Amino acid sequence: GLKTHGTYSIGQMELYDVGMASMFVSEADALTTLATAIGRTAEATKLKDRADKQRKLIAAHMWDEQGGIYTNVSPT
Repeated sequence: GLKTHGTYSIGQMELYDVGMASMFVSEADALTTLATAIGRTAEATKLKDRADKQRKLIAAHMWDEQGGIYTNVSPT
């Protein structure tokens, strides 16, 4: 959609990107491993929870049954 910022119009694509969402999960998993390795269990728990929640969102909203693949989704 076209959004305005002050007097300027900004063209922004409204899209939930499966690649970016998956990279978020991968990063949270890696940070969980690192936090666990250095004994930061509270942070590791939070990061694991974030990754798990995002995985569930990806599975619930980005799976294209017809195509048999995870795919980008337009929120509109």
